[in-house]
Amino acid sequence: MRETEWSEESKRWTFGTLKEVVSEVPKGPDTIALHGGLPPEESFPIQSIQIKLYNDEIVEIPASMSQQQYNINAYGYEPLRAWCQDHTKSQHTCCSMHRTMVTDSTTHALDVVTSLLLNPGDAILIEEFTYSHFIDCTVDRKEYQSLAVPMDNDGIIPDELERIIEKQLSSKVNGTECNGVHSRAIPKVLYLIPTAQNPTGGSLPKDRRVDIYRICQKYDIYIIEDDPYYYLQYALDESELAQPGLSGLESHSLLPLDEDGRVIRLDSFAKFLAPGFRLGWATASERIIEKLAMQIQSETLGGNMMSQSIVGAMLEHWGYHGLEAYVRRMQKLYSDKAALTLHSLEKHMKDLAEWRIPTGGMFMWLKLLHVSDAHDVFISLRQQGIIVLPGYISQVEKYRDGNRIPCPYIRISFSHASHAALQHGIERMSSILRSHQ
Repeated sequence: MRETEWSEESKRWTFGTLKEVVSEVPKGPDTIALHGGLPPEESFPIQSIQIKLYNDEIVEIPASMSQQQYNINAYGYEPLRAWCQDHTKSQHTCCSMHRTMVTDSTTHALDVVTSLLLNPGDAILIEEFTYSHFIDCTVDRKEYQSLAVPMDNDGIIPDELERIIEKQLSSKVNGTECNGVHSRAIPKVLYLIPTAQNPTGGSLPKDRRVDIYRICQKYDIYIIEDDPYYYLQYALDESELAQPGLSGLESHSLLPLDEDGRVIRLDSFAKFLAPGFRLGWATASERIIEKLAMQIQSETLGGNMMSQSIVGAMLEHWGYHGLEAYVRRMQKLYSDKAALTLHSLEKHMKDLAEWRIPTGGMFMWLKLLHVSDAHDVFISLRQQGIIVLPGYISQVEKYRDGNRIPCPYIRISFSHASHAALQHGIERMSSILRSHQ
């Protein structure tokens, strides 16, 4: 793989002069630190933290004042960072070149990773249906050129991926000026969600992962794999003990294939612990992790130490078997809701829509059978108090020749609604859909 072509912005990233000065200070009993603008630890209000877990177990958070101080370590609270690295290696068989850092949520990590690699106007390959927030608040805001890659039930179609890349290569326009920066028309990054994809629910099988990686090697393209639903794989209509836990999870990661450091994996604590922690972790080559740490440090002066220490203490308290028990419990909750949603759809909507049987994630992706575009259906549903996500929100290519591309899909989220609301909502939805036939 050739020398990384950083974006024009990220070529200027540094840890900052203050950080460099601090890192060069000798540590020892005779060192007197008069350089940093740190609050005195005796001024901090919290002396200790005690948390009660879902099973009534009590965890004492170590009463270290450093948890209320600036996070000097740009790579994250070290006990948690080390856990993330060891855990990722055990779950996904990482290569030796990979390193891990704690991030301030996957949303922020996506913003930083794309800023590292892309200039305004650069092309980025994306599954034709994807996480809408990434399109709206990263890709469009930063003026990247999004290229939608067709999908089937197994995710991105490798032949279509290569066709789109070749089309860009053969284009007469090799790049344009955008805000004074010369953009690259040849795609530089592929963004995908490999497990229980949002919104479609599909997961990449091994042969697809191999083909996708080889294509990206051939054309020198980075792969950002955003995998928040990895822990939300489950077995429908099965007991808690029959759920995958940790040991039974299937990895759909491209990290095990990554022999030249082009995969950037993003994991999240949001979906399998709690989104309020605003924490995740990134795994990539050491060079990329160092650059990401530079930018996150410069933007935030390090992540939230309180959140990181609480999560780190919980994971230490649980150990592997305690975490596996917790994950199995969570998977059972999702399995029950997914099964109920599936049964309700089969009862009320089997002649109105098509869907896949869910094996993970939070969503059901429905293709409506009797309409070419779901927009009017979405409006009718909303007017009558049934809120779904219209498929065009997740559509990467929304317009062609100035006209909106019809989209017959809607997404149902079953994760938060009660069982009664899911049953009643799907029954009401079916009645509204029949009025559109």
